[in-house]
Amino acid sequence: LAIRQDQWTSVQPASIFGTDLSLAILAAKHILGSGFQTRHAQAGLSRSVLPGRFQWETIGDCRILFDVAHNEQAFDKLFGSIPRDAHSQRVRIILGMQKNKQGEEAILRHLLPGDTVHLVRLATSRTKPWPMWQRFVRCARRRGVDVLPPQAMASVRRSVVRSIRREDIVVVTGSFFTVREGLKAWR
Repeated sequence: LAIRQDQWTSVQPASIFGTDLSLAILAAKHILGSGFQTRHAQAGLSRSVLPGRFQWETIGDCRILFDVAHNEQAFDKLFGSIPRDAHSQRVRIILGMQKNKQGEEAILRHLLPGDTVHLVRLATSRTKPWPMWQRFVRCARRRGVDVLPPQAMASVRRSVVRSIRREDIVVVTGSFFTVREGLKAWR
């Protein structure tokens, strides 16, 4: 399925909320009883936006997706929901994670040769250090995905801006810290 950038919307796909959304609706039905109407909840949810979760921003000529995914399940939901024409689009991941988090290898299931991961050295003592990225880097490179060593967010932004193509998909992800730093750097 090919989807052009001008067809992307800021609406968050229901799939990223998974079973959490179903459980919330079920709990609301139970608590509110007969006063709860599922169609009203669905209408409200279809217009809701959770900042930092599947948040598209237009910056200059680029569309950038900011998402706080920081574990395997969240990465699978995020990257499984990104519209991509595999023949013309490259994915540029800006990835920063805390050292106590894992699951970044799930991202690799969704990347193709020629895609790039820019690792971010977050402005927190909890940032994942370079030695902890080594397994991810080896797996990525075996798949033809380029991984660049960790740098501060401002340096990563400059690097991406110099080499980005209009059709590239840029995703800033890995933690709440990454999204906060990314939004600040890109705006």
